[in-house]
Amino acid sequence: MSLSRRNFIKVSAVTGSGILFSFHMPKAADNNPFVFQPNLYIKISSDNIITLRIAEQELGQGVSTSLSMLLAEELEANLETIETEFIPYNKNLPDYQNEFGLTTGGSGSIVAKWKAMREAGAIVRDMLLEAAARTWNTSKDNCYAKKSFIHHQKNNKSLSYGQLAEKAAQLTPPEKVVLKTPEAYEIIGRPTPDLKNKFVATGQYKYSLDEEVPDMVFAAIVLYPTKDAKIQQYNPSKTLAIPGVSRIVEFPGTPKNASFNGSEAGLAVIADSTWAAMKGKKMLEDNVKWDYGEYGKKDMISLREDFKQALKEDFKERHQKGDVDAAFNREVTKTLIVSYENPYLAHGLMEPLNTIAHVKDNSCEIWAGSQSPQYTCYHLAKILDMPLEQFTFHPYPSGGGFGRRYFTDFVTQAALISKQIGLPVKVTWTREDEIQHGRYHPFRQEHYRGGLDKENNLVVAHYRGITTHAWGAGVDLIYHVPNRKVEFSIRDSPLHFGSWRSVGAHISAFGRECFIDEMAHFAKKDPVEFRKELLQKMLDEMTDANDNSDRTKFKKNQLPRYLKVIDTLRKKVNWGSVLPENEGLGIAISDYGYGRAFTNWRSSVCGQVAHVVVKDGIWEVKKITVVVDCGTVVNPSGARAQIEGSIYWALSPLIYPGIDIKRGQVAQSNFHDCKFLRIDGAPEIDISFISSTDHPTGMGETAVPTLTPAILNGIFNASGIRVRNIPVKELRYRYA
Repeated sequence: MSLSRRNFIKVSAVTGSGILFSFHMPKAADNNPFVFQPNLYIKISSDNIITLRIAEQELGQGVSTSLSMLLAEELEANLETIETEFIPYNKNLPDYQNEFGLTTGGSGSIVAKWKAMREAGAIVRDMLLEAAARTWNTSKDNCYAKKSFIHHQKNNKSLSYGQLAEKAAQLTPPEKVVLKTPEAYEIIGRPTPDLKNKFVATGQYKYSLDEEVPDMVFAAIVLYPTKDAKIQQYNPSKTLAIPGVSRIVEFPGTPKNASFNGSEAGLAVIADSTWAAMKGKKMLEDNVKWDYGEYGKKDMISLREDFKQALKEDFKERHQKGDVDAAFNREVTKTLIVSYENPYLAHGLMEPLNTIAHVKDNSCEIWAGSQSPQYTCYHLAKILDMPLEQFTFHPYPSGGGFGRRYFTDFVTQAALISKQIGLPVKVTWTREDEIQHGRYHPFRQEHYRGGLDKENNLVVAHYRGITTHAWGAGVDLIYHVPNRKVEFSIRDSPLHFGSWRSVGAHISAFGRECFIDEMAHFAKKDPVEFRKELLQKMLDEMTDANDNSDRTKFKKNQLPRYLKVIDTLRKKVNWGSVLPENEGLGIAISDYGYGRAFTNWRSSVCGQVAHVVVKDGIWEVKKITVVVDCGTVVNPSGARAQIEGSIYWALSPLIYPGIDIKRGQVAQSNFHDCKFLRIDGAPEIDISFISSTDHPTGMGETAVPTLTPAILNGIFNASGIRVRNIPVKELRYRYA
């Protein structure tokens, strides 16, 4: 994964304005790394402004700041003078035909760019040093870079990067560069405010919702209420009578053949303003009659009955070791059978989904905030029967993503409407659209059966998961159980599946960490010591195994980090000390992250201890203590914000009901009945990072999975009440 080859950089002078460095950032699976296809651009203008053009999407997670920090560290640039732009998707991008080429998800942006971005900065810095040395007719060793200037070691001369840009453009990039050692970092590891904050605070930060293009019209949509609904009849006259409304068009649904595509059919109200379109939408909704189809008979009662039926049928096997049936028959003296349930969950984006689309006979141009511009164009090419080379996607920052903007439906619908009317159209979803037609964290049940032998050792565990989507089905037990089996069953869902923040890890950790806690108490052992014992046994098993598979490599690297995080947590909270009556501590630990081939088979490990108070039927969280091993922490301020946001995000489903289904539709409609945590209910959070110089392993979702089990285990230790389904119905949250 090195950039230190001439094939990977192109330098060109920008007439009258500076220099442009074009890099090819290789991926782990680059099949032909010597074909120069730039996907990163660094421009230095004559006024000494540095512009970093990136393919990653800004979803509020601060990626543009963290990437700028990596560049500034090796470039020796003034961070405050770095501006970021997002690269439009078009035929000039690398891997243009690659369906999942440039996407933002899985907490992988810094993971993928950690080394390559720093190398890019080092290459550019070296060329500027060479340009200064030639200008002063001296050795490059007599020059040094600092705060976007090159200085002479032996006199007071200095030149800005902008002044050197033209001369640097004539030079050959170096074959190799030497990167800083961690002890030399001046920017990486320092808490840094998000660079976009000042623009957001002053209203200068532009979203696609703010964009306008010539001849644009506006649209609001009425989507089909169920997966197989049909229009019985509708009266358009009242809608068309609204001032500003020009017409109503029907657009088709598109087939779903992969995880992230497919979109519902609907009616679009076309108008000369968003407000007029919204008024027309409301009127149209009041004057359309639907046949709700077979899915209209579905609700949460029927879905739970379907899940009960699944327990009587065959499951698919994901993992097995030892002989589960024999262990239960011959070794087990005590058996624990428990089940956990996670509801459908919505995303609740603050910025409504929106897209501007302009489809012509020979081109398609899109303006939107998306996590997957390239994948979306790939999908649209099939739907519109148009070559990929005719697509341009202008990406914008998003007011929240959380996995929802990975999906193509809201862009597809705008493109289909534009194609029909022959004009550029801005389609804006309402809050009700987003909550009632989302891509939901799936409904899921987890059934565990665990057995202890006569010495109270956990000798067998049998997991059966039932869910409405295969993604994340099953569980990684992580703990040593000599006889273990993991099975799953997928059932049909009235609602569409979505990658909710941390995808399947949220519910997997919920069930596993509550189950292992219950087994510890069942065995009359301390939950922390019980976990440590089982993790150490698993590490010993992995170490002794004659297995060089990726899974084994990953476990061998991860398990010592688990143990270190648990030990650090235990000391921080003084685990085992006597607490006041009605108070308890609950612990949970998990990992999350992709791009393991980049990180020497590691991902971020997060442990949490929840200090919970339960009194008079009311529960509250006194404090959450968090310890994270995420390798090198690029921006501690940003990392803390991600942890805090993840905890507040994951706390909402414990307090408020998830999505309910009636007549095949989402019963909730807005923030009054689809509630999220408010500021007065936010607990105190204490965050620590394990000191490390390892490759970063991602932070965007790491703290979500452990929050639920830590709190539920804390509720038990404070009250003796075992909560196995969320939200917590047995008790009331103080700030709900």
